Amino acid sequence: MHSRSLGSSARGPMSTKNDHEHVRKILADQFEAAVKRRNIASAHFDEVRKDLPSGLPHPDGTQRIAKASSDYVAALREVGRAVQRIADFQSRGIVPEDLKHENNGGSAWPYQEK
Repeated sequence: MHSRSLGSSARGPMSTKNDHEHVRKILADQFEAAVKRRNIASAHFDEVRKDLPSGLPHPDGTQRIAKASSDYVAALREVGRAVQRIADFQSRGIVPEDLKHENNGGSAWPYQEK
């Protein structure tokens, strides 16, 4: 992924502390949502596993376990991605591509190619 970090433009370096705080809040909210989805997927996986009376799944049970496991793995990856995005922003000032074209006022961020 090619990224840019916050730089200067006609508006000056990352124009206000509010711009930085806005990105930080979006990333924190995305992380919190990913953790909630991971918790839900984990609970669902446990429910599916416990729903097997003998502990040995029948064909439908195997499919349900595989789906629940897949959902949980996807949720874990989402948490990892959210953590990486926060770390990149906090340590290196890299704003994720999907957040580069909006700010509190709805206008483009002030970016400069790295």
